[in-house]
Amino acid sequence: MDFDLYERLLSSAFHFVSFRPRSVREIRLFLKKKIKTSSSENDDTLEKVMTRLGELEYANDEKFALWLIESRQKHAPKGIRAIRQELVQKGIDKDLIDSLLSENSPDLHITPQTDLAKIAIQKKLAVWGKYPTMIRKKKIYEFLSRRGFDGTTISSVIDGVLGKDYNTSIE
Repeated sequence: MDFDLYERLLSSAFHFVSFRPRSVREIRLFLKKKIKTSSSENDDTLEKVMTRLGELEYANDEKFALWLIESRQKHAPKGIRAIRQELVQKGIDKDLIDSLLSENSPDLHITPQTDLAKIAIQKKLAVWGKYPTMIRKKKIYEFLSRRGFDGTTISSVIDGVLGKDYNTSIE
């Protein structure tokens, strides 16, 4: 093992995870790029760095997934579908995703999707208020759909915001 390479990789990894938590896959890809730029091929050193990061809890997919789910619920509310897709892209195991996003996950409080959707559209409602009802409905539906909310949740939010009789009113 090249001790100098090990130290450089470990230092780079610490810097990389200092901004926000990272998945194991993200860290591994980052370190592989570092190895390529250093013109040395040493997978043994990479594995030793990954093992050390795991021991220090920096490379922990469950911890990362919990952070990401909570972050997406607080700061930029997204639906379960979008969160699931983002976790898959980050390299998180599908079984872990399913267990964390289940209704009875002991590690996490999942905010009801309807509440998150209402929070997500709050700022937009003021802007969309000038549009006719059917255009507002379309805008709400498209916005929430892009954010990963399911049709049932979106319909519920639309009914709550526009009232259940929005289809009968003519503007």
